[in-house]
Amino acid sequence: MKVQPEAISIRLFLIGNPWSRNFASIEQLAMELNSIEIIISGLVKSIDFDVFCSTGVMQLNISDKDKIEHNLLPSYGASHVMPDKLVAYLINQGYQLIATDVYSLSSQDLQGDKLESTNSNKNVSLDNPHGMLLFFKR
Repeated sequence: MKVQPEAISIRLFLIGNPWSRNFASIEQLAMELNSIEIIISGLVKSIDFDVFCSTGVMQLNISDKDKIEHNLLPSYGASHVMPDKLVAYLINQGYQLIATDVYSLSSQDLQGDKLESTNSNKNVSLDNPHGMLLFFKR
């Protein structure tokens, strides 16, 4: 498979994935939801790499007790890339966001079974886990 530098597609697993379900605070989930809504509303503004690094990565702090309970290595660190900041950075790099698609994930998807995506671009809520597809073209 050839990688075409003029086109990029990115698939993000967002609200409801195992890490955010087990470790994220309500505030962190709200930030992620807001990030999705910024992209869907088209209000993304370009940002440079330094801003992306300082604002685009959300750290999930996991206690040693939680790591032991979830069978994670002591060195495990979890962080999420905020989707709107990722889009803003790629726009700054000369890419244009061509299409976005927000989809719901079933509980089976979260357990790694067969993926059954249902399009739910209109209603993004904290109740249902969501993923996002982003398509860029240079």
